[in-house]
Amino acid sequence: MWYMAAAWNPNLAMCTQIRGIVRNFIWSGKTSNARAKVKWETLVLPTAQGGLGIIDPKVQSEALLAKLFIRGMAPGGEPWKELLRHRANQVRLPVHGLSPSTQDINWMFAATKLKRPPTSLWKSILHAWMSVRPGLCKSESTNSVETLRQPVFGNPLIVNQEGKPLGLNDKNEGNSLANAGRSRVRDFWDSEEKEWKGFLALGVSCHPINRRNRDLIIASIPWDPATSNNIPSTGEWISKKEAGQTSPPEWVYQVVRTNQSIANVSEFRRISHTGRIQAIGSHIITIPLEGYEPVRVLAQDNHRTTFRLAKDLPIPCKKPLLYWILGSGFISDLQWDPGDWHWQQTHNMGDAPFFGYSSERGYQNVRKPH
Repeated sequence: MWYMAAAWNPNLAMCTQIRGIVRNFIWSGKTSNARAKVKWETLVLPTAQGGLGIIDPKVQSEALLAKLFIRGMAPGGEPWKELLRHRANQVRLPVHGLSPSTQDINWMFAATKLKRPPTSLWKSILHAWMSVRPGLCKSESTNSVETLRQPVFGNPLIVNQEGKPLGLNDKNEGNSLANAGRSRVRDFWDSEEKEWKGFLALGVSCHPINRRNRDLIIASIPWDPATSNNIPSTGEWISKKEAGQTSPPEWVYQVVRTNQSIANVSEFRRISHTGRIQAIGSHIITIPLEGYEPVRVLAQDNHRTTFRLAKDLPIPCKKPLLYWILGSGFISDLQWDPGDWHWQQTHNMGDAPFFGYSSERGYQNVRKPH
């Protein structure tokens, strides 16, 4: 049953019938009608909470469909992933000023309006994703590159006075600015003057906004890019970015030691168009940090469908297969990125990376009221 439910959502009538069979068996040992002595909502609770830990078919189905969705967003060009991504992008509304790769991922994490799902199956998958999404948390920015590429609208780390993310669909906050290409922190920051752009600078270069909205947006951003650290830490990945580069770089480096201007690194080289990179020998080389930027690299665990941030790997890394997650791989080019997100701790599970999702974790997120 669960094998089928991983790619198919049973309707309400079928779930009701399954619940009835299970309930009758519990109270009478048969499948015929029996009087229940405890509510179904209590039976499905964990034993530690006074229930029997019975699996609810509807909740389990949503947890499995969410797993299918998340696996489809993982690196790889398998046909079923391409089909799922194509279907996923049919529900998003276009936002002018955002790159195609940003739009493809933006709607997954931001509370934006969506089109009607094209099929009943995709409607079920989308509902399942929305059910587990509240269990996600966004990681804090740790350096100036991370800070400047943060999305301003729909970002749970950038909130207004009411504690709500600035709305991408709000005419007074996000829509006109995003359509004009003003959707990241860097668009409001003057990198030469090391200060926030004034009203006139924004008004000349993008859709006019009033002074109050500009001040509210700046006040909502919790970081000061001028004081953010930009020196890569041990274990992070960097590469040299050429002007106008949009493809993944050929050479990538894992930082072993660093100071203000140079870094000792281990070398990796891209070996295929899919973004896989492989270690080149075991020696450590020294490179200047000028012109180098952090890149997003994911490591594939022993389980083929599980990915995690490669910065958590041993130093120097000996794992041969690593993957880019989006676009060129340079973090400064990203805006929304699954690598930024992790699943919150539950009563019996710790934090987990985005691609470390499991149906057990999803079941708890769907069942838990938000």
